[in-house]
Amino acid sequence: MSELKKVHIYPPIFFSLQIGNNSVYSKFIDCVYKENIRIDELVNNVINYLEKTTAIIGLSLYGDVFQESSIEKLLIFCKSKNIKTSYDISCEKMNVSFFNNYLNYFDLVRVLFFSMDPQKHNKMFFGNEFKEVTDFIKTISLNKIGKVLVMPVLENNLKELESICQFASDNNFKINPLPIPVWCGTNNTVLSKEHYEIFLNKLATLKNIYGDCLYLDVPAGYKHFTKPSICPGLRLSFDVNSLGQVRPCKFSSFILCDLINIQRYWNSCSELWHSADSCKICVDYDKCGGGCMGNKKNICDADYYCSRGDKTHV
Repeated sequence: MSELKKVHIYPPIFFSLQIGNNSVYSKFIDCVYKENIRIDELVNNVINYLEKTTAIIGLSLYGDVFQESSIEKLLIFCKSKNIKTSYDISCEKMNVSFFNNYLNYFDLVRVLFFSMDPQKHNKMFFGNEFKEVTDFIKTISLNKIGKVLVMPVLENNLKELESICQFASDNNFKINPLPIPVWCGTNNTVLSKEHYEIFLNKLATLKNIYGDCLYLDVPAGYKHFTKPSICPGLRLSFDVNSLGQVRPCKFSSFILCDLINIQRYWNSCSELWHSADSCKICVDYDKCGGGCMGNKKNICDADYYCSRGDKTHV
């Protein structure tokens, strides 16, 4: 039987932040919806947190911007502290205008793209329509800012993986194929275990073509790649929704604590991460790190797509 190695717990270095009710991820996750969200209060809490830690090097924003002055305050603060910022943008005019106004404050932009078929893409998204997205991609194509095309992968667009990767490459974007997690609280048709395996085989082939321009975001696929693909959730990163509540990532279905308590809570939740019975005796633990937080029902659950789920591997 293999014993789990002692876990070294490091402070978080990155987190994502929901800055508005609507989000480009709204179709795929249970976003918090609340009238009159106090983004100004949230931003103040984020800045207070950042002032107390020197470990954070990256912040990723997502959600519609409707309190621009508060977000401007946050961007200026991050710039002054050399914290790299990114924006997962919905390509509605309001958000594109905001992004253009503050372009010099961002280091990376991430664009969600579902299908090369306009009708199929538009059916999946609300307010992030095909023409708006493709126009934005072409406009930003030659800009020196970091650019990533995020492809949410479901049953009905898996066959487009190769063509969307080529589209991203043609427009100078890196590509992040993102299989939508099982337990993120939506009714989308996520990949079956059989099709997840097909997805991993495709990804391994595409990795040989696109190299480091293709992001691996699939912990359960470690057997298909030459290096581990370990989930950063509660290892190096966390997510904060618009109410200031902390989750392992935006796709996680469970709340851990409030942002104001994250420093006190971090060590204990990190220890829980590594204590899942289904993982701690696994010989492959160092390769997958316990799987994807979005594919767990709770912090100690096994990854839904784990190929070792039968526990015959001890």
